[in-house]
Amino acid sequence: MIGKTLSHYEILEPLGAGGMGEVYRARDTKLDRDVAIKVLPEDFATDADRLARFEREAKLLASLNHANIAAIYGLEDEGDTRFIAMELVEGETLAERIARSGRIDVDEALDIARQIAEALEAAHDAGIIHRDVKPANVLLTGKGGVKVLDFGIAKSTTVEANAALTEQATSLTVDGTLMGTPPYMAPEQIRGEEADKRADIWAFGCVVYEMLTGKGAFARETVADTLAAIIERNPDYDTLPPDVPPSIRQLVRRCLEKDQRDRLRDIGDARIEIKQALAMPPANDIYRKTYEPTGMGAEAVGGLRQEENRRRQEQIEGYKRGGLITAAAGIGFGTFLYFTEFLSSLYLVGLVPLMIGLVLILYGFVLAPRSSTGSRS
Repeated sequence: MIGKTLSHYEILEPLGAGGMGEVYRARDTKLDRDVAIKVLPEDFATDADRLARFEREAKLLASLNHANIAAIYGLEDEGDTRFIAMELVEGETLAERIARSGRIDVDEALDIARQIAEALEAAHDAGIIHRDVKPANVLLTGKGGVKVLDFGIAKSTTVEANAALTEQATSLTVDGTLMGTPPYMAPEQIRGEEADKRADIWAFGCVVYEMLTGKGAFARETVADTLAAIIERNPDYDTLPPDVPPSIRQLVRRCLEKDQRDRLRDIGDARIEIKQALAMPPANDIYRKTYEPTGMGAEAVGGLRQEENRRRQEQIEGYKRGGLITAAAGIGFGTFLYFTEFLSSLYLVGLVPLMIGLVLILYGFVLAPRSSTGSRS
């Protein structure tokens, strides 16, 4: 296929392959731009069901216009070859990113999740269920952008009744194989029941969990064990990092409710929850903004705190010295009055400065332990 020309597209290099086609980088010789070409394999060209699904993918993509969904340029054929021309998005898949770096920082993971949710929300609003949401179908552009790919087994909820029946009959398997990716399939998909947009919400919860932990929520060594875990077990939520906001922990749990009646009802609600979580600064940022002057490093802040403690100690010592002097003055004044014949009856007046002095001394001793406690915090 490399070097071959399909219509006005020159095939340059392979990009990947999936159950519904092979993807290549190609050059649009008319518009002088690189595009992605998804080719239906020759073995499937005579398969009416595969061909119908391939064409349906093109039509579903054409009905969507969203920044987080790869755009389609056309559905074309060259001889016996059927292909889709799409927007070429440079970057790595989310699956490659997790395999390379493990768990993703909470803020970055939430931003990726927000964009995935926005793409799914646009699809759901158009009556389209993706049905294969997984890290391998999420492309990170390298500029902070996200694209949701591969609507090859997507389902439209607005098709005619007879088409819906045909779709339902083939929704679980084609040629005896599962339609979807087992670790991200909702329980109702595994049981062969009718799946709606809540199946995408389940898969979304699996993706968010995997980003935050670096591990699949239900991945096991075999497909059978994986499917059994989805039906029977819950993810280990204790593996979520401690800096994951409580609202996001609850969101993941709601997305992964096994009974779809208890599951989050709309992916738009997830987008709102994530947006609100992103608007809240991390706990360590709140600490820095509260306790550290803006723009100062740790050494400068430490110096300011030491200076503040020094001044506080001087203030405490001043109270003590002032109290001693005042008390001594009161005692001396009272003694003077007592031994002065015509003023002896007024000697109790000396108790006033004596009491003031004692209060100052006591105040100084009370402040001292509080100051030392504050300097340790």
